[in-house]
Amino acid sequence: QEFLTESAKGNATTAAPAESDVPRNRADAARGISRPTFAAAAAQPTAVVVDTVLAGRLSAAVAACRTARQPLSLVLIAIDRLGELAFALGPDNLPKAAELTAAICKKTDHPDLECLSVGDGVWAVLLPDCDRNQAVTIASDIVSNVHRLGQSRGSDAWAKLSTSAGVATVSLPPRNFAPSNLVEK
Repeated sequence: QEFLTESAKGNATTAAPAESDVPRNRADAARGISRPTFAAAAAQPTAVVVDTVLAGRLSAAVAACRTARQPLSLVLIAIDRLGELAFALGPDNLPKAAELTAAICKKTDHPDLECLSVGDGVWAVLLPDCDRNQAVTIASDIVSNVHRLGQSRGSDAWAKLSTSAGVATVSLPPRNFAPSNLVEK
């Protein structure tokens, strides 16, 4: 029986469960050794598809910036403490918080900006022709705008809405530059 696993670099590999993963008796089951669940195996391909989409867009952006001899920046935006926020806001308001955060990312003033959802409460903002200083300023603006949005909603639950940002920049991508170097998990 095979299932998909994801390596630290986000590449999909195929592996069979090790013999020690299959409980042989009650003692193994009591120690927590068991077969991977269907849900865990089914969740892996979704993560790989998201990584593949991001990798594809990064590859295209790196190639375009290499051709145009421009820098490329990537800003990763993530909602902080998503589990706590989901509990505080409830199931009806959490999607609204995610939509508003995505809208703030997309409304950022930069030509050719591309915003991709890469997970629950995580967005990748591709910024062609954007150096590191500009990208840090843009990331800071997004974080502060999301914080102001949360504060302006008037409830304690919404006040918990905050984000974190990470910035990666390549000033001029060489031919052998691997786009995955911009994203490190």
